[in-house]
Amino acid sequence: MKEQDLKILPFPRKVRYVKTPKGRIGSFIPEEGDREVKFLQNSALPPEGYRLTIYGKGVEISASAYAGFLYGAIVLDMLVKQFGTYLPCLYIEDEPMAAHRGTQVCYAQ
Repeated sequence: MKEQDLKILPFPRKVRYVKTPKGRIGSFIPEEGDREVKFLQNSALPPEGYRLTIYGKGVEISASAYAGFLYGAIVLDMLVKQFGTYLPCLYIEDEPMAAHRGTQVCYAQ
C-alpha cells in the first residue's frame, strides 16, 4: 500500500507505514473488545496538531488541546470508513499549515 492509497482529506504532513508481518492491526472493533483507543496529552504538539498511531494493540491519539484530539479522531473515522474493521498499522502526524483555518462559501450565481 502506498500513501496515495489513503483517502484522507486534507492529506496529513507525515504518514509512515509500520511494517508488520500481516501489515494490519487485525479486527479493530472485535466482539471481545481487546483493542482500544487511547487519548494522550502531549504539550509539545501545536494546539490543533495531533499524532495518530495505529499498532497491534490499538490506537493512540496524542494532542495538546481538544482541537487536536478532534482532528485525530476525524482522521481515524476516515480510516475506519475506508478499511472497515481491519486498519493498516501506521503513524500519522499533522498540524494546520496556516494559523487560521479558512472557510469557502460558494453562493449560487
